Amino acid sequence: MTEVSNVANTVLTTLDIGSGIDSAKLARDLTDAIKIPQEGALKSKIDASEASISAYGLVKYQINALKTSFGKLNDANELATSSGISSNTAKISVSSVAGTAAGGSYDFAINQLAQNQRVMSDQYTSEFQALNGNSSFDITLAVGTTKSATTAIYEATLNASETTTLVVGDGVTEVSIPSASYTNIDQQVTAIQNGTNYSSLLFTVAKNTAGDAIEFTYKSAGAVASTPTFTGSGSSHLITNPIIGVSVLTPVSGIAAKYNATASSAETTTLVVSDGVTTVSVDSATYTSLTDQVTAIKAATGYDNLQFTVAANSAGNGFEFTYKTTAAVTIAPTLTGSGSSHTISNTVTGRTPINAATTTI
Repeated sequence: MTEVSNVANTVLTTLDIGSGIDSAKLARDLTDAIKIPQEGALKSKIDASEASISAYGLVKYQINALKTSFGKLNDANELATSSGISSNTAKISVSSVAGTAAGGSYDFAINQLAQNQRVMSDQYTSEFQALNGNSSFDITLAVGTTKSATTAIYEATLNASETTTLVVGDGVTEVSIPSASYTNIDQQVTAIQNGTNYSSLLFTVAKNTAGDAIEFTYKSAGAVASTPTFTGSGSSHLITNPIIGVSVLTPVSGIAAKYNATASSAETTTLVVSDGVTTVSVDSATYTSLTDQVTAIKAATGYDNLQFTVAANSAGNGFEFTYKTTAAVTIAPTLTGSGSSHTISNTVTGRTPINAATTTI
């Protein structure tokens, strides 16, 4: 093979000598004439394949992106408008809009305003359930009569234009004005106010708001012991009391009433105790002490409903009834027995509090 190659090279070299032919270039050109068209065909096929592959990848990417977006819209309500605004939030506000609401502008008419509401749960299952978890608590309230001070006011009719004397009195002090001619009520009021002893009267004198009478306003609040008087030689006057005076009573604390009932320690008897409303009856039994009798009464049906408690008195010769509330007692308690007699006396008089607060624990 080496020899053949050498021969070919020798021939080509020999041909080059004197012929002017570039045998190497001729060989390259012949080779390129066959090679280049084939390479171009192969490159076109490669480019077409790469373009197809790239286009497929782009389409696949876009399809996946579209799929992801549609995956988020898995609820029909998400496709509906769910927001709204109000042109006057001070009157009405829109917190949400249903998916079935059509888009647009709406006018709202308010037919009834919201009302205050109080809700209280029923926490107790029976009337005997303990309050406040069976723990003590304080309640402060006014018990009995509570009164506020009120100043008495009287009115006396009169004629605006007249010639008359004016005599005003409070039952103790009197103010007399000699006869004079008056053309209006203000002149008569001024005359009385300038009269001797006017400042000593229990009331002041002025024209009423209606302008048709004289008004007597007492200087101190409270009930009036004697009504005012107003007379005149040339006129008659009708006196009325439009506002009655009310006194403020001195605060009085309440007192719980106590009663004593005599009894024998050793006896066989029935026991019947009453506060005038509730009666507690104990069947006949033999007792050796007051303590036994007290125990029997407390164990009887209805004892807790009595207005007082029952205990042996400090002297050891009877029972003591102590009322549960502070107030005057209208019906005295009673105690009877088939084998004994009892005398009941009021040792502490009950008193109803007035204008005073009491604390119950």
